[in-house]
Amino acid sequence: MRSSLFVRGLGGFGHKGTIKNVFPEIPKRAPDMTCEETTNSNQAILYRLTNDRNPLHIDPEMAAMGGFEAPILHGLCFMGITSRSVQ
Repeated sequence: MRSSLFVRGLGGFGHKGTIKNVFPEIPKRAPDMTCEETTNSNQAILYRLTNDRNPLHIDPEMAAMGGFEAPILHGLCFMGITSRSVQ
């Protein structure tokens, strides 16, 4: 897994050199496990109670502006579903 963080006002974006993005090689084998989970249609609405007010997770128009067909689940919800799946 790889992640990045953008924090407004933190600075540090004037780098003039080369930034190395080293990604691990994807294994050339079948996955150790696969799993399919079903979520409720109101799952993103429920996770809004965690105080994440990002409209991408609730507003169809904002989701469309982001290139999505519908609002998407919060990362926290996705992490919970994934954690439950790999128990």
